[in-house]
Amino acid sequence: MLKPKKMNKVLIVGSKDVLESTINTLYDLKIIHIIDYQGSEEGFEIGKPIKKTSLFSEYVLSLRALKDVLNLSDKSADREMKDFEFSKEFKERLDHLENEVMKKRKKLEDIQILLSDIEKIDDVGELKKLGLSEDVNSIMLDLINSKENLIKEKQELEDELKHINEEYRNFIVTAEDFLSREIEKAETPLRLATTENTFVIEGWMPSDNIEHAREELQKSTGDKVHVVELDEVEEGIPTYVETPKPFKPFDTLVDMFSTPNYDEVSPTLLIAFTFPLFYGFMLGDFGYGLSLFGLVQLLRRKMHSTGWQSLLNMMSYASYFTMFFGLFYGEFFGAEIYHTLGIDSVAGIHLPIAHRLDEIVPLLIASVGIGVVHITLGYVIGFINVYRKEGLKHAILEKISWIGILYCIIGFLLFPDYTYPIGGVLVVFAVMMILGEGMIGLLEIFTLISHLVSYTRLLAIGLSSVGIALAINKIAFDLLLPNGIFYAILGVLLLVMGHTLNLALGIIASFLHSLRLQYVEFFTKFYKGGGVKFTPLGIRNEEV
Repeated sequence: MLKPKKMNKVLIVGSKDVLESTINTLYDLKIIHIIDYQGSEEGFEIGKPIKKTSLFSEYVLSLRALKDVLNLSDKSADREMKDFEFSKEFKERLDHLENEVMKKRKKLEDIQILLSDIEKIDDVGELKKLGLSEDVNSIMLDLINSKENLIKEKQELEDELKHINEEYRNFIVTAEDFLSREIEKAETPLRLATTENTFVIEGWMPSDNIEHAREELQKSTGDKVHVVELDEVEEGIPTYVETPKPFKPFDTLVDMFSTPNYDEVSPTLLIAFTFPLFYGFMLGDFGYGLSLFGLVQLLRRKMHSTGWQSLLNMMSYASYFTMFFGLFYGEFFGAEIYHTLGIDSVAGIHLPIAHRLDEIVPLLIASVGIGVVHITLGYVIGFINVYRKEGLKHAILEKISWIGILYCIIGFLLFPDYTYPIGGVLVVFAVMMILGEGMIGLLEIFTLISHLVSYTRLLAIGLSSVGIALAINKIAFDLLLPNGIFYAILGVLLLVMGHTLNLALGIIASFLHSLRLQYVEFFTKFYKGGGVKFTPLGIRNEEV
């Protein structure tokens, strides 16, 4: 569990002659979340851009057009672009490159249209039926006969564009990134309050970074800027959670639901464990886990965007848990690993530890048990959040009461002979809950029961997957492979296509149902969200 970093509201006040150096310093530090000035204070006005950005904007449009045509990704380039490189030679180079690429692209599109039209004429004899003049007919015949040349020219153009892609990739991506940042810097004054001679930047900074920012600003401006900390507390404090790097991809799952509120604990670390755990529990096949891992590694080389990389990192963790549970269940593409290898036990441990089709009831109990632990963790985090915001009394009445109700429900199932004592305890916790949340809370008891039952999907999804895998193997190995070459080929095709389809369904179903257990059964016990993402100057939206 991670607590958002403490934030302080600050005012940065300085002379206009150091505005540019102030923005450059803050941009490099990446520690201030600017509050946009709305132009409502008397004597102040919204600032104006530091320098003309129209030329840079033209450059960026050209570079983005080139990125689109050449299908370039935003993957970081190998070198930094320096100011001195943006000269007359740069503009000439860019104009030449843009003209060359657009010319080749236009020619390629024309050839593709011609080839498409030629493909529509199945037979040269069809031209005679159209009643065309001899000249037109001759031209059309020449066009049809030039199909091979057109295909060759098309290939040459594609190779040329590919060569340009490889040669200028670094230049285009780096220049576009550099210029976009320069434009953002230049337009930052549009977010500030200014007078004729001064400027004021209002924003939020992490408390432990303020002194460092003050020192850096004084150094870069010659003590012409003052950083003032404000004590006022208000709504809209941005949330900044420092998630350890290995678990950072799981921030995506939290933010997909909602950004954590400044006053609540971020559940990222817990999700980093429970999401892949549930995923592996459901998919649970060593062969499928190995295939998923290979697919993730392949896509990592193809998909370079931040969103894709986060997703693939999460799926990588999921593949580890899938392989672990594959060994736990003893499954490899639906086949029994240990039985096939003739292994009954290792170090006195019987293998497989649990067979999904033979031990349905124990695994069903385990699924509900996981749900009890997961929901309890949700209420514990909720207790921490309420305690910090409203005090111990409210935390006990609103969250401890629900933990008591949860375990009373479990008590009814495990100890049916103690119905009345457990019922009495349930009434006490119910009264506590009513005092904390009101009578409407009684209706939520039925929701809690449905949430507990919902965790049985951990087994159900897995059983459907292993059932399909077993059916594929049974048909292939018992009915097709032993009956000659033709049926053997059909058997191999069934194995490949069947397991590929089953794996695809398993990947999607395990992802969605694991995510649902986080959002519906877990988050509803403590998570409010609705926070403002800490977006410091210097970090563009796609990097947040």
